[in-house]
Amino acid sequence: MTITRRKALAAGISYGTGCLHFCNDSIVYNRELRKLPADTTYQQLRAALENADLEAAKTDVKKLSELCSKMALSEAFVALKPVQEAIDEDALPAVEELDDFDAEYRRVIDYLEHVA
Repeated sequence: MTITRRKALAAGISYGTGCLHFCNDSIVYNRELRKLPADTTYQQLRAALENADLEAAKTDVKKLSELCSKMALSEAFVALKPVQEAIDEDALPAVEELDDFDAEYRRVIDYLEHVA
């Protein structure tokens, strides 16, 4: 199936912004979006929080935030912000603090798996 702007937007992907991040090349952007379900950055962050590893959490939350920004996962990016701010202040949030992010990210991943 094809990634469509309307359905991508409904899944929480700011498609137009994402295309701009890839020099307005929708083919390249679509290719990168299709790789997203295989990305393990989110699972790494969850594991870091579960293991109370602040240093790993700092690295992983930064990578995940950059990924959400680059791929224009706007709603997931916003949902991740409180977790990122807590980690940046050297406070290790509970894994449950990722629930809002998880819902938004899962919506994106479900859509991308459907069109893959």
